[in-house]
Amino acid sequence: MFILLGGCAGQRLTMSNFDKLEAGMARSKVEEIIGRPVRCDGAMGAANCMWGSEQRYVQAQFLADRALAFQYKNLK
Repeated sequence: MFILLGGCAGQRLTMSNFDKLEAGMARSKVEEIIGRPVRCDGAMGAANCMWGSEQRYVQAQFLADRALAFQYKNLK
């Protein structure tokens, strides 16, 4: 079951979807576009979330559930 969910989220990690992400966007909207993150770390209203794996990912930083910045690696 986990592999199926991970595969679906992986299909959303595209450059086209990354281009839809914007600073100030609500975390829920980010998740609509690229799915649920595999990991989020944070405290005191700030979070650093990751989608994908170390080889291919999108990372986002949030403050009060609003996106501050995004990074990516190996998207097509």
